[in-house]
Amino acid sequence: MIRSAGWFSARFVIAAMAITGCQGGANDADAGAADAAGMPVPPSQRFTFATEEAFDASSIAPYAGDHAAVYAYIDANLDAHIAELQRWIRQPSVSAQNIGIQVMATTLRDDLRALGFQEAELVPTDGHPGVWGYYDAGAEKTLLIYMMYDVQPVEPADWLSPPFEARLIDNELGQILMGRGATNQKGPERALLNAISSILAVEGRLPVNLMVAAEGEEELGSPHYPQIVDAYEARLREADGVIFPFNSQDQAGDFEMSLGVKGILYVEMEAKGGPHGGPVNAEIHGSYKAVVDAPALRLTHAIASLTSPDGNTILVPGYYDAVRRARAQRVHRDPARRRIGHRGARRDREGPCRPALRAGGERTELRSQPA
Repeated sequence: MIRSAGWFSARFVIAAMAITGCQGGANDADAGAADAAGMPVPPSQRFTFATEEAFDASSIAPYAGDHAAVYAYIDANLDAHIAELQRWIRQPSVSAQNIGIQVMATTLRDDLRALGFQEAELVPTDGHPGVWGYYDAGAEKTLLIYMMYDVQPVEPADWLSPPFEARLIDNELGQILMGRGATNQKGPERALLNAISSILAVEGRLPVNLMVAAEGEEELGSPHYPQIVDAYEARLREADGVIFPFNSQDQAGDFEMSLGVKGILYVEMEAKGGPHGGPVNAEIHGSYKAVVDAPALRLTHAIASLTSPDGNTILVPGYYDAVRRARAQRVHRDPARRRIGHRGARRDREGPCRPALRAGGERTELRSQPA
């Protein structure tokens, strides 16, 4: 039986998967659209770019550093590094259910302090706490690291291994570390801290200053991350670049670098019955659809009209007007330079990997087992 309520209200989260360029036009257009709609735009969300200069990857020379001593240290301490990954993954931090959030935020803060960060503190927000850290290496350049310490909820019955036990198990990929957050996103982030620890242990200093601005609500859509940014806005402006640690290397040693990510847009839509059609005062039987309009069906059609049938092209008029088109560029693949930041990458074609990370079907390789 199908019933149509007297009025129908539903929420839909629409992932507006549009690549936005780093240019003034797009952001100015967004601000202008908000103004036209009568919605205030907080000053912290307005961005004005004073240059048309774009990043040109071809102008950057291939990395030629030699860190044999650091890699040797990693190999010698691999078990300890894996244990650090397991420690993070074993700590639940489900933002949607507020499970383990405070403990995980404190863990991140304490780990930054243990690495020698001169500043490491929790950042209060109207939601889950953020974490701020600063490592002063006395360097010319400063790198900002974005982190998220929260994960999605779990259905334990769906897992081949308990999601918060971070076990090393064997499967068709070899020996892997399985657990919630192993790939998204705690595994790569703790792996970066392992790398920082290794550099400090061998060389005694870092080549850049580091900032960390972490949140515990990424899986909720980052509703309070602007409060973390606002608290350190002046400091953040001193950063020369930003990175988001994530798994980028496959078993063959090939490395993928993303130059941008897609955004998400939340929209709440309502459909009600009224003089235009549809029931108003009470539910009615679905068989009356032929003579009484159905608000739920109208809402479904409205949502379908937002994109092309495959969902990959947004059909909202003017949506792409301020988006800069990508330029065709030739990508050079130099087999001799596949070992980006990983001296053993080419070895992966010949020997087993230990361990890979896997969560919900995702995996990545950390280090290769010596052949």
